[in-house]
Amino acid sequence: MIRRVARTLLAGTFVANGVAGLLAPRSRVLAAETLADKARETLPDTAAQRVPADPSVLLTVSSVVQVVGGLTLATGRFPRLSALALSATVPPRAVVEKDFWAEKDPVVRSVKRSAFFQDLAVLGGLLITVVDTDGKPAPGIRARAEAYELADRGETFVGHAADRGGELVGRAREEGAELAGAVRSHGRDLFERAREDGPRLAEAAREEGKHLASVLRGGATQLGESVKERVEANTNR
Repeated sequence: MIRRVARTLLAGTFVANGVAGLLAPRSRVLAAETLADKARETLPDTAAQRVPADPSVLLTVSSVVQVVGGLTLATGRFPRLSALALSATVPPRAVVEKDFWAEKDPVVRSVKRSAFFQDLAVLGGLLITVVDTDGKPAPGIRARAEAYELADRGETFVGHAADRGGELVGRAREEGAELAGAVRSHGRDLFERAREDGPRLAEAAREEGKHLASVLRGGATQLGESVKERVEANTNR
């Protein structure tokens, strides 16, 4: 709430000054042209060439920035960016309108000097607004905090993964030992069964082989006699 009120108070002077500059720019333009002429006379040639030939354009742009930036600052939209844009308009206005060093009248000089330092105070308030984060950490600090948080999460994940991996390795070692024991036990049973059943199966195979050989011999003898009879019958014809 305090920030909102402070921003509104700070923005009011810029909106009023910008509107006045857009509606009645003549006096400011004359002052800016006089100051530009003095700058061209006193500054070195390289710097004098950079003095704008038509200050009225810059004054118009400055007035527009003051109105728009003041409204966005008062409404709380992009307050830091608005304050930064408004701060850029303060030094030119202070130099053009509050040039107390060029005044010979003591009263006018005193008034302009007071207004000049007031502008500096307003500039200080704007710079504070530029760096104000509404109580939140600055972007750099937030980025570092997020990086640290990610690093902590990574370390935690690695620790959990290491613990889980060790648990899985231990379980695999235990279950592997049990499986190997079961395989050895079943292997011994199979070996014993094969050793016990081997002679019986071999004897059964020999008997089946003898029977098959006998059947083949009988069939071969019968087939030979049949062929012999057919040959003799064909011969007698």
